[in-house]
Amino acid sequence: MLRQRIRARTSPLARGVSRVLLVLISIGMIWYGLMLLLLALKVDHDAVDGLSGYRTAYDYLVALKPSDVSGQTRLIAGLSGLAAFLLLG
Repeated sequence: MLRQRIRARTSPLARGVSRVLLVLISIGMIWYGLMLLLLALKVDHDAVDGLSGYRTAYDYLVALKPSDVSGQTRLIAGLSGLAAFLLLG
């Protein structure tokens, strides 16, 4: 009986995109880890918010209504998700 070979290699594009995504997520985790460290060291909350912009982004996203997001925005988000699914599999 012959052994079949299974191709386990991925495309170079998928590897490149996934590594860039990994680096971006890692940088984000390190950044917010530093913000957590500053909060643990009792640095003023307003100073940490000024560095991270977390509260500003949160307030903006909370204030969004369904009517604020247009059909074009939904299309772009959907196609971006589809492209990520196809590239990163």
